Amino acid sequence: MLTLLTTYATAGLIIVATIVAGCTPAAPVTPPVKATEQQTTVNTTTTTTTTPHTQRPQADIVRIRKKQQQMLTRTPAYAPTPHQPVVIAPKIHSQPQPKLLTRYRVGTGENLFSIAARRRVYNEGLLWPLIYRANRDQIKDPRTIFPGQTLTIPRNISTAEMNTARETAKNSGFFAHPSSGPTQ
Repeated sequence: MLTLLTTYATAGLIIVATIVAGCTPAAPVTPPVKATEQQTTVNTTTTTTTTPHTQRPQADIVRIRKKQQQMLTRTPAYAPTPHQPVVIAPKIHSQPQPKLLTRYRVGTGENLFSIAARRRVYNEGLLWPLIYRANRDQIKDPRTIFPGQTLTIPRNISTAEMNTARETAKNSGFFAHPSSGPTQ
């Protein structure tokens, strides 16, 4: 809420103006009114004036009223225009992206599917054929890997290569995955 109180006095003229943007004041601030004064209300601006003896103060009144009208109609920089709805997005606490691995040391009980499914590897178990192809020199059977082996994890793989690896994994029947059902 913006409240502006202006007092202007010159040549027997007293102006007290209260401007409230966004709501109307409960009780306007005005000086005591004498018998020779007249009260004028313009929109949400309350003005009390004494009858002027010259035209110069009247010009000042007009100028002040114009300024007050501009202040009432001015749109603050942060306010939305009528055609732009205010959208408040929820705060997203971005977590740093995990560093993707280019080499992986095999642990006890792991297989190529579980390694490929790791978040820092491919985050998708069906991409295990990519690891198998990159490490054929040390893996003879994709179902048999040993703890302590260090495997190369290929990066910069095309979409076509990824799709081919998925199809190979689905058709191999080596590892159980949700899309192929139980293996026999």
